[in-house]
Amino acid sequence: MRAGLLNKIIKFKQPIIQKNEFGEETETFEDFITTRARVVFKSQNREFANNEEFYSNTLNFIIRHYHNINEKMVIEYNNNNYRILSIDD
Repeated sequence: MRAGLLNKIIKFKQPIIQKNEFGEETETFEDFITTRARVVFKSQNREFANNEEFYSNTLNFIIRHYHNINEKMVIEYNNNNYRILSIDD
């Protein structure tokens, strides 16, 4: 991995489950770590479901291996949140 290619700043957010006054569990995300990454655009799809048009983007985020992250976290990049589908060592 060339360190010069890690030129984008991304933020990992971890889920926090809290109970409100009614006993309902709500999931919020708080900042976990901010790091540098290489962002690679993979694909974009346009789907129609329930008379709604939906655009989905697939991005690969390449980071250094020493970060302790998991699939339950969310990545924030350019003020957009992305789900983590898989982590490949």
